[in-house]
Amino acid sequence: MWPWIRDGDVLTVAPGQPRAGEVVVALCGGRLVIHRSVAPGCVRGDALTAGESADRILGVVVAARRGRRALRLPRLWPLWLGPAVRLAAALRRRLSDPVPQPATQAIEVRRAR
Repeated sequence: MWPWIRDGDVLTVAPGQPRAGEVVVALCGGRLVIHRSVAPGCVRGDALTAGESADRILGVVVAARRGRRALRLPRLWPLWLGPAVRLAAALRRRLSDPVPQPATQAIEVRRAR
C-alpha cells in the first residue's frame, strides 16, 4: 500500500470480515501484509498485478495517522474490481462463517530490514 502507508504510520485495525475494496491487514505465506480485499480469502496490493491467497485476515483498516495528521483511507477502484465485488458478495452469502475476532487495536508499520 506504499506510498499511502509509510514507515512509522499508525493504523487502527478493527476485527471483522472485509468487503471487497477495503484495506486489510492479513497473513500471506507467513508475512504480515497490508493489502486491499478482492474476494473472501484473496487480497491484492494496489501496485500488484495479481492477487494473493490470505492465510488469515486479521482485520480491516478503519483509520490511519502520520504523526498528528489523520490520513484518508485510499478509495482506489480498478476497473476489474466491479465484477469482483459482485462475485465476492455472492461468495460471502454462501460461505458466511462468523469467526470470533479480537478487539480493535492500533499497530505501527515498520518496514522489514
